Amino acid sequence: MRFLIRKFLDYRDVFAVAMLFCGLPIVYFFRDGLKLAPNSAAFTVAGALGPLIMTIPFKNLKKLYVPNPLAYFLTMWFVIITFLYLLFRDKYSPISGTYELLSYSFIFFIFYAFVMMSADSLNNNFLPIALTICIIGSLLLIYSVYKDPLYVIGQRAAIKFREEEEGNTGNPHIFSKVAFFGLILSTMLLKYQKKYKTGMIFTLATMLLFIVVLFLTQTMITFITSAIFLWLFFIFNFSFKSLFKSVRSLLTKWYVLLVLGFGVYKVVVLINENEDALAPVTIFVSNRVEKLIGTLTGALSGEESTKEKDVDVSASMRVSLISAVFENLTENVEDGKLRYVFWGNGYKNLYVDVPIFEVLDSFGIIMFIFYMVIYFYLTKICILEMRNPSSIAAEFIAYGYIYFMILNLTGGYVMDYTRWGYYAVVARFIPGGLLYVKSKVETKKTDSEPQIIGV
Repeated sequence: MRFLIRKFLDYRDVFAVAMLFCGLPIVYFFRDGLKLAPNSAAFTVAGALGPLIMTIPFKNLKKLYVPNPLAYFLTMWFVIITFLYLLFRDKYSPISGTYELLSYSFIFFIFYAFVMMSADSLNNNFLPIALTICIIGSLLLIYSVYKDPLYVIGQRAAIKFREEEEGNTGNPHIFSKVAFFGLILSTMLLKYQKKYKTGMIFTLATMLLFIVVLFLTQTMITFITSAIFLWLFFIFNFSFKSLFKSVRSLLTKWYVLLVLGFGVYKVVVLINENEDALAPVTIFVSNRVEKLIGTLTGALSGEESTKEKDVDVSASMRVSLISAVFENLTENVEDGKLRYVFWGNGYKNLYVDVPIFEVLDSFGIIMFIFYMVIYFYLTKICILEMRNPSSIAAEFIAYGYIYFMILNLTGGYVMDYTRWGYYAVVARFIPGGLLYVKSKVETKKTDSEPQIIGV
């Protein structure tokens, strides 16, 4: 029993962070796949934040680790100011007060929980634990799709909220995001293979699994973020000479050639046998790009397309909402309502589905500039971490930020606990922190200089 308790205390921080960002597919499988709590938001929050709550017991609540000072200061103050916007609204907006208060409670708790974690505790076998959670979640999605009699190849894969309804009633973005995180982890496993000694076949198999899930879920944002990640990873980790040597080294191993040849053969056979069924997948990206370009070019030229097939519906809606933001801004300027220009129209005045423009509408020009400073500063420190990693966990966090960097431009709520939870983990662990005890700041060598696992 003491052994189990000791292991729980050793790995609870790693498990909590991994479950928060990579564990939702597992939560959704138990929630909707096994019908333990169908479409229950409370079950989802419990599954995502429950492990984080379990990191608090037996810790000294006065012992906090100092994060990146500027990043934590900026992100925390933005959350506090927007919380004041919620409390002191002077205009009606259709929001649920209970939902918003709970969301802010989760955000504040996440910020607090992260400053109670040391960098050493997070680096305690982070890569294998997080990768295992991603693998389990991806396999559960494939299993659910396989057992779904209504699923056909080409349909966007997700675990359905309601089984009795035909069509896609799930959220493929949850699974595609975790597949993207899994792709990062498996690529890093390839980089640190000598430390973990997992073998080339296992590493390539996990990468293939996540790529399959990316294509099954068919979400444009993960295609974009995966391409950016691979590009940045090769820039910061390989030269053309070392890349050539690595490829040549791989191709000289007989088992790699065997797996590669067998994989190519099976892919060709699969395509030939399921050409019609796979057609929606192969044309998905090209159609989305064509429609997106058609929507944007029409919006930029002030023309509306008369052909519905030439318009991406989701992109068209976002363009319309962004136009509404600038119409509201122009109207406020013309009417002399400078308070609304500089301080916004009120908390969630308009759901824009593009966070940076929702900030402009709801919180005004001043808060928009504040948010953009946060956005660019977090991007800067993540790129610096990619270039010169301080630890494996911090390196993953930096590459994982790519998803939220692009999500700021494509969709989602501004004040969402998953978004600000990730901002909090970036601000805490990039770079490592210092130890703070009873208002006395002192440097802690093992935390300010975290070591790569296995060194």
